Parts: sequence; C-alpha cells; structure tokens
Amino acid sequence: MIFRFAIILFVTLVLTSELNAAQPLKARVPGGIGLLLLQPDHKELAIYREPHLSRIADKPVTSLPQLQFITATSPQVPIIVTSRKPGFYRIVYDDAEREGWIETGKSGEQFLRWADLLTGRKVSLITGLRKEYYTLKNSPTPAAATVAPIEKGKPVAVISVEGNWMQVITEANTSGWIRWQDENGRLVIGFAI
Repeated sequence: MIFRFAIILFVTLVLTSELNAAQPLKARVPGGIGLLLLQPDHKELAIYREPHLSRIADKPVTSLPQLQFITATSPQVPIIVTSRKPGFYRIVYDDAEREGWIETGKSGEQFLRWADLLTGRKVSLITGLRKEYYTLKNSPTPAAATVAPIEKGKPVAVISVEGNWMQVITEANTSGWIRWQDENGRLVIGFAI
C-alpha cells in the first residue's frame, strides 16, 4: 500500500513539474534606452552581430517580440532599443532577448528615448511587483519618504523622468516619484503608444 502511494505521488510530481516546465513565466520586458517604432509593412530587417559585420538574421518587423504591457494604438510596431551608434540601433530581436544591430534611416521609423516617450503620458504600474513599487516617494530614491500608496492598475500622469524614476500625479491630485524601470532594467509600467 505504501509502495503504491509512493509511486502515485512520484508520478504526480513528475507530471506537475513537466507541466510547469512547459509553461515558463515570461519575464518583464527589458527597458533599454528607448523604443523604435517601425511600420508593419517594413521589409525584412537585416540584423548584425556588430554594425555591418556578421549578419545573424533577416526578420520581418511583425515577427519581432510582442512587448508585454505596451499597447500599440497605431499600426507601428514598438521595438526595444538597448543602445545606439551612428547609423545603427541595437535591438532585442527575439523572445530569448537576444540582441543585434539594425541600420537606421528606414522609412517611417521613429526613435523615442524613455524620458521623451513617458513625459506627458498616462501609465500604470503592472501587477505582481513588490509593495515598495506601489508607493509614491517625495524624491527619486528608494530611501525617500513615502507620500502615498498607489492603486495597482490605476493610471497616473507622468510629469518628468529622472533616471529610472518618474514624477507623477495621481487621479487624486497627489504627486510624487515612482519607478518606471526596476533595478534590473526591466519595465514595471504599462501604457499605450
């Protein structure tokens, strides 16, 4: 009887672990330095390991990773840019977060640094963050005094951006600072473009 129970328990654990392994949790999106907006009808992008060296892929714009929590209200496709060099953007080009370089100067492209993109926009903190992310601070540092809590999912208006922090005003007219990017460089906000 104990042997039979042990076998059933073992099979259950193995099946449960296989199901969990088949459905990995998706990590939050890396923030990089900004977003590149491309037209969906843009021809394939040539992706290089280094600018003009070692071509590693040709990908249609529509096959690039979908960005969690960023909703496109126009046909443009948002792509994370992690760095720039004259004539090139380094982008995240697949769901494994591999990076490569693409040439700039493509028709219809628009690059927006985070400070320019977020200022004046309504954003909301995503769910599932640690408690300290849902509190307004009186200055852009983790050790700053707490001003007020923020409701999860409620939009706030961005006044300015300083580093990984943004000064916001809530619907209740309370202002303070919250992070838009965590200490690992991943986005903690959602918004529409």
